[in-house]
Amino acid sequence: MTALPNVDDPVVGEKPKTWKRILAWGGFLWGFLSILVGVVDGGSFAEAAGFILFGLAFFAPSAWWMYCTAKDEKAFRQYRETLQTNENLAQFLTDADRVVLQGMSGVQPPRKVNRHWPVVTIGSIVALVVGTVITPLEEDGDSAPSSTPPTTVSSSAAPAAGTSATALTTSVEREREAAEAAEASRAEEEREAVEREVAERERLAEEQRLEQERIERERAEQEAVPQQFVAPAQAPQQPSAYYRNCRAVWDAIGGPIHAGQPGYDSHLDRDGDGVGCEKDPR
Repeated sequence: MTALPNVDDPVVGEKPKTWKRILAWGGFLWGFLSILVGVVDGGSFAEAAGFILFGLAFFAPSAWWMYCTAKDEKAFRQYRETLQTNENLAQFLTDADRVVLQGMSGVQPPRKVNRHWPVVTIGSIVALVVGTVITPLEEDGDSAPSSTPPTTVSSSAAPAAGTSATALTTSVEREREAAEAAEASRAEEEREAVEREVAERERLAEEQRLEQERIERERAEQEAVPQQFVAPAQAPQQPSAYYRNCRAVWDAIGGPIHAGQPGYDSHLDRDGDGVGCEKDPR
């Protein structure tokens, strides 16, 4: 019976060592952060391009290694599944099925993806050198210029600046809300005061109107009652008299005649003292 490849063969499906994975993930994250700083907070065009190239020098080989490793693991996993399936089927086959067994034993282990490390390495070195050269260097009086881009300063200062800006914005927003609340409260008090004043004026106007209506109603009632006019009593008219001379006076009244008595006249009172015919002419 033809022997099949062993599914537990250590050469088949060998996984990369842990330190390689840690190194790959470290380069991936470092490169990604450098590219992100160059895109978001790169400053000038030269600085942004320098950050991006510097990040690509670490990001590209790490990402390429993880991509090739994932493809290898997938191929090796499929290869193991095929071997396991063939091994399970071989239990039911005999020497009469030699042709089938030979076909099953012809499964070849997958080949690893060609990494092209020389090309990847050269590209990473070029990106690192160009990114370092075009990035403006910060001069320090006590030390020589550093070839490392000022990524750390920008990335560390950004969160602090963002936190300060957020706190300032929150404080300003709270002050604005407090001012708006105070303004709304003052406006509400003024509105209530105006409403009270208007209501008081309307109440006084209503009272004046009612009082005026009452006065007019009483006046109308008084004018509607007919007033009875009582004519003054006339003094009884004394009969008019006329005396031609004092003899007639003495004959009529038997004495002098005074002013105001019927028949008194100036021709009977020569001296004008109000008493006429003072002496009896008979």
